[in-house]
Amino acid sequence: LTGLSDAWSGTIHDTASTACVTAMILARERASELSKNAGGLQAVSAPLVVYTTGQAHSSVAKAVQLAGFGNDNLRLVEEDPHSRAMLPSALSAAIETDLAAGRVPAGIVCSVGATGTTAMDPVDEIATIANRHSVWLHVDAAMAGSAMLLPECRHLWQGVELADSLAWNPHK
Repeated sequence: LTGLSDAWSGTIHDTASTACVTAMILARERASELSKNAGGLQAVSAPLVVYTTGQAHSSVAKAVQLAGFGNDNLRLVEEDPHSRAMLPSALSAAIETDLAAGRVPAGIVCSVGATGTTAMDPVDEIATIANRHSVWLHVDAAMAGSAMLLPECRHLWQGVELADSLAWNPHK
């Protein structure tokens, strides 16, 4: 119904917040080469970092905490001052800064209809950056994902096929 290809499959969670926690755990495990099977995060040689914006739902910061990244490893990427959308150039710069400092970019959470402002992050550009650096991309479309039922709205999440995970709330 949302135009996603048959390559997508998924699970049903009780809330998009739980889906975000799940996505952050998956991001952590991919970036740490399955640290849970060895010494856990304390055995990882470099801090793992997650990127989002100040417009992201409060559940994103909580998911980052619950997945064990720590508050110090959550980067709030600069936004367009008018649309409140994540600036891809700022995301690239933040990732490059962390790489130069020896940190490991592990996850990006972009919004399709941020709850507070309905900001629409440019999924396609963000996905290109995520894939270039092998960073897990979670698309939080809890607020506006149901609009993707309308073919005329699907341009708002162009590039979603390149994401690793996606959450949306059909009841909104």
